[in-house]
Amino acid sequence: GHSIMGGVLWDATAKLNGSLKAGYSWKDYDDPNQEKIDSWSFDIDLIHNISPYIFSILATHSASSSSVI
Repeated sequence: GHSIMGGVLWDATAKLNGSLKAGYSWKDYDDPNQEKIDSWSFDIDLIHNISPYIFSILATHSASSSSVI
């Protein structure tokens, strides 16, 4: 399969930063019985630096996947 993504990084404050990416994925199969995949995808990451040694991360991801039975 193939995918292409673009996005932005930001430093909102000294303690908060993150990234936002969006893109498109596609995959074609040689088997005509297998359905091709075309879908949008995204990633969002937020990082909160509580102290120089402690941080928390909130992350989400959306993408399509396939399986063959």
